[in-house]
Amino acid sequence: MTAFFQTALTFPTVVWSVLFAFCVVYWMLASTGLLDSESVDGWLGMDSDHAGTAQSAGILGRIGLSGVPVMVMLVLLAFIGWLVTYLVHLLVLAYVPAPCDLLLGW
Repeated sequence: MTAFFQTALTFPTVVWSVLFAFCVVYWMLASTGLLDSESVDGWLGMDSDHAGTAQSAGILGRIGLSGVPVMVMLVLLAFIGWLVTYLVHLLVLAYVPAPCDLLLGW
């Protein structure tokens, strides 16, 4: 369990851990009814009836995500980013030799 926390709370995984923790807190508050998706869309400057601003609507429409809520996309992005970064940190960066650590800045 110590290795899990050490990997999850060190750079570069900690960036995704914070974003994923924000998403988990949001969904816990949304499940109790204290928040809804429209409030987050308002914080991000998006209209919940549409895909968002013209620029984001165009980008999301091109990849087929124009009707997907922002928080669903954000939680999926955070989870996939966290998982990839965690596994790379655990399985690859742990075995990088010390001289390479100095060059990479780890």
